[in-house]
Amino acid sequence: MQLLATVHRQRTVAQRMRLRSNTAFETGAVQRCAFHRAAQRERYTEQEGGCAVFDLDRLKAECPAAPAGRGDLHAVREVIARTKANASLYLASLQRDSIRAPEVRGRMRRREFIVSLAMLTNAHGASAQGRARRVGALVVEQTQANILETVLKQKGWLLCQDLQVEYRVTRGDTDLSRAQARELLALQPDVLFAVANTSMAALHAEHSGIPTVFAMVSDPVGMHYVTSFSRPGGNATGFTPFEPSLGGKWVSLIKEAAPNVKNIGIVYNPEPGNNSSAFRKSIDEVARKVGIASIVAPSGDSSDVDRLIRSLKNQPKSGLIFLPDAITFARRVQVTALVEQCKLPAIYPLRSFCEAGGLMSYGVNIGEVIAGAASYVDLILRGTSPTQLPVQAPTKFELVVNQKTARRLGLLLPPTLLARADEVSQ
Repeated sequence: MQLLATVHRQRTVAQRMRLRSNTAFETGAVQRCAFHRAAQRERYTEQEGGCAVFDLDRLKAECPAAPAGRGDLHAVREVIARTKANASLYLASLQRDSIRAPEVRGRMRRREFIVSLAMLTNAHGASAQGRARRVGALVVEQTQANILETVLKQKGWLLCQDLQVEYRVTRGDTDLSRAQARELLALQPDVLFAVANTSMAALHAEHSGIPTVFAMVSDPVGMHYVTSFSRPGGNATGFTPFEPSLGGKWVSLIKEAAPNVKNIGIVYNPEPGNNSSAFRKSIDEVARKVGIASIVAPSGDSSDVDRLIRSLKNQPKSGLIFLPDAITFARRVQVTALVEQCKLPAIYPLRSFCEAGGLMSYGVNIGEVIAGAASYVDLILRGTSPTQLPVQAPTKFELVVNQKTARRLGLLLPPTLLARADEVSQ
């Protein structure tokens, strides 16, 4: 009997040593799989003698608290607790079942133990390797940043967890845009996001090579930001409000609203990088056809905008055309008030000016343009190259008319114009 007992103890010790050796080998395989495959989220199955030990996709489904790339501390603690529990069960089973079918039951418990280790390794690997992505956004005002955040959240990003967005608000100021562009570049973001001509010009001047998405940038080809709309060809792409015929459309609309207009002032920031003047060609062509006698434009710096508006106050039969521009957009409340004070009919490129008291607007929906550009940011963060994303030109324009302002200016707008308007504010 003593001899049989000794033999049984030797067999039990040998079984435990074999199980420990197999467990160490399989644990190493689990760690290699989790660290090298979890980030790519590929399906991977480790094999043990033709039998599946674990399926990484299934593990993620069973443990949603620790998805790859998040590194959530709570999830790691939860998985550690599960691992300890399963480890205790495993060791207890070896002691309890060493006599009854030790090899079969030991293998079942061992697999449960390995599954837990895989979950733990996946969570720790996410914590160590899951770096949050970073976007640097140079915007004109905070509402544009809010649109970017909303779209990225809809695409599945968690702000302050797997994504950080660094904002700089320029208010259209050229010098401030340049300084803030350098600040963003120093943060080394994964993607840059530029709203308006001044923002894009400031970032482009630094030649960073970081993928850049722009919105509300006029004539990106003429400014050499991209090679063409269909094939951007560099590190930049985005959504533009630029349509060459828009300039002529604004001339036609101001003449329809105020038929006696003979002199036109074109309003935009004349400082370098503010390329709104790209609309000038079509403005000149239509102006000649409808009897416009003179066209004046600002020069020098942004302070010339107010001077130009005031210069037309005492010039009979004058009107204004505002081109897409960051500084006039940021100052739209003050600008529209000055225009009304000077009793000048004016057309603006965005409905936001009408909401601030402007006479009428014809152009794109800025919220839709920025949201579209934000979707490009998402694609680039997920690995798409800017060269694969064509520049999107506007296909939809809206005409907004402010009847209240028209009455204050003494204008009787024609019924045909009101009938074509997408919105008439009373």
